[in-house]
Amino acid sequence: MTILKRKKNVKTFNDKGFTLVELVSVLAIMTVVFVGATLTISTFLLKYQELQKVSRLQTEAFRAMQVLKHGIKVNMPTEVQLMGIGNANSIEFTGNYAEGIARTGIIIKPPANSGDLSVNDEIKFYLDDGFIRYTQNVYGSSTSSNRDNYIFPDKVKRKNQDIEVTKLLFSPGNPFATTVFKIVKVELEARVELFEDKYHYVNYETYMAIGKM
Repeated sequence: MTILKRKKNVKTFNDKGFTLVELVSVLAIMTVVFVGATLTISTFLLKYQELQKVSRLQTEAFRAMQVLKHGIKVNMPTEVQLMGIGNANSIEFTGNYAEGIARTGIIIKPPANSGDLSVNDEIKFYLDDGFIRYTQNVYGSSTSSNRDNYIFPDKVKRKNQDIEVTKLLFSPGNPFATTVFKIVKVELEARVELFEDKYHYVNYETYMAIGKM
């Protein structure tokens, strides 16, 4: 009589662990992924910093154009006055000539109906070594004419030390006028250094009517 013995299914497991080749392969893959992720993050951060600088340049340049138009605050004994192109009684072009009849500076005379301001008072906007600056000669004003006279970029703020004004020009908006100017053409070009020897430029060109038409 033949007795058939039933074999049990015995599962065997590989309890030897990972081989050296497998470990090296995993480490190589992880290194490639890590390097790729690092490069991606670095590129993103650099691009983000560039966009921040460009945005700051555009914002500050636009603000400077608004200051030229609406004016500098002048603290008078009984009131605060604004002296700018948009509310001037008269203007005078000054500074160096550039691109034909355009000049690098402009002198603003007091606004019409200006209260405490006199006809001899004035504010001058001009380009100086990469900065838009102003000086004022206003009798009775408590506003200092020798300090904080940087309009753009703000020299006090360290974050703006990478910005430079490369062009500021004033010219008659009505070029056929000889003595009475009613419109001023203002051109502004500035740049920000994104990184070494790479710059982003911004350009503004606009016409501003003076206060007394």
